Amino acid sequence: MKNKASFTYPVLTDKHLAALQKCLAKRDISFPDEGGVTRELEKKLKSFFNVDYVLTMNNGTATLHSAFFAVGEGYEPAVALKGKEILCPSFTWWASILPAINCGATVRFAEISAETLMVDPQDLERKINPNTAAIVVPHLFGQVTDLDEIKRIAEQYHVPIIEDASHVLGAYWRDKPVGTLFDIGCFSMQAGKPLCAGEGGIFLTGNKKYYERALLLGHYERARKELTDTDLAYLGLGYKHRISPLCAALALVETENLEERLQKENELHQMFYAALEKIPSVRVPRQKSPFYRPGGHFSYRILIDMQDFRVSKADLIAALKARGVPIENEFYPLLHTHKVFADKAVNYGYGKLPLTEKVLQNSFGMPIFREGTSAEAVAEYAEVIAQTLDELRRG
Repeated sequence: MKNKASFTYPVLTDKHLAALQKCLAKRDISFPDEGGVTRELEKKLKSFFNVDYVLTMNNGTATLHSAFFAVGEGYEPAVALKGKEILCPSFTWWASILPAINCGATVRFAEISAETLMVDPQDLERKINPNTAAIVVPHLFGQVTDLDEIKRIAEQYHVPIIEDASHVLGAYWRDKPVGTLFDIGCFSMQAGKPLCAGEGGIFLTGNKKYYERALLLGHYERARKELTDTDLAYLGLGYKHRISPLCAALALVETENLEERLQKENELHQMFYAALEKIPSVRVPRQKSPFYRPGGHFSYRILIDMQDFRVSKADLIAALKARGVPIENEFYPLLHTHKVFADKAVNYGYGKLPLTEKVLQNSFGMPIFREGTSAEAVAEYAEVIAQTLDELRRG
């Protein structure tokens, strides 16, 4: 290709190095002191999200573990959700739900919407029952489901909603940041996520009880300062979920031009989506509601109807890669078919979620265009995809 795209993130600079050196010079390398970089990052995030409580953690999985414990009962993490169910789509990364298993829960998997590849609110509603302790709503690949419907379900059935929002940081629904719409928002700051710390996570809530339970679970040194039950808080509950100040320092640098960067990347992707949707046999699953303003992405998905082609998925991928298009077969496992859930899910096995299984037969993943990519490069990638598929289409 003449016009190469940039897929690299984060781009590490002297600013990042200076931030790390500052931590080392101040010996800000472990505990999140009041004047340290961890608290500085949390204050920045609290303002960015306009939320009451922010806890930074060592990874996104820890934030989800904390969320499941927060909506559970008692002070034994392994049984906080014993006898309870968590609703979650099968098409998501394992971290969206496996920490709930570690809290003693059973999973009830839900279907996705063919329009967005996000969880289907109607199927969620059908599966709510007296044992439902919470619903996990993953926002994947820069997309969300119909969040007005999720709000209606939450209010009608009084079920806590946990947003796994790692892939959409910076997005808004009805002018409110995604991740703050319901009870708890969870974000990863792993490399490649919209806000990168190297490794890190963000736990958001407006609920003091949930915040305090998250503190108690994995932040004993802060819990003993902030909680009134000092006997329990002094030791905590056996987990250490705090972020490394060095990772917090990297994330703090990344916040400096965050909104501007996300806006530029979104402009590139909207151009690409529009071009792809003109190609026969191709569809971009996405949320088209006027209430949704996209934020960050973490890869994205396109659907290519393989019935229209005379080659296999593997051959189609090889042909596109040979021309410089970084495309992959769907690499998220269908969780309801994974053996780790064999005795932990009420609807385990192929055939239990037929829509999800059918739609994802045609799913492909691509990395996102990063800042520095030109409009000409976006157009050229779309043109190469169109030309290649035209050659491979059944005659």
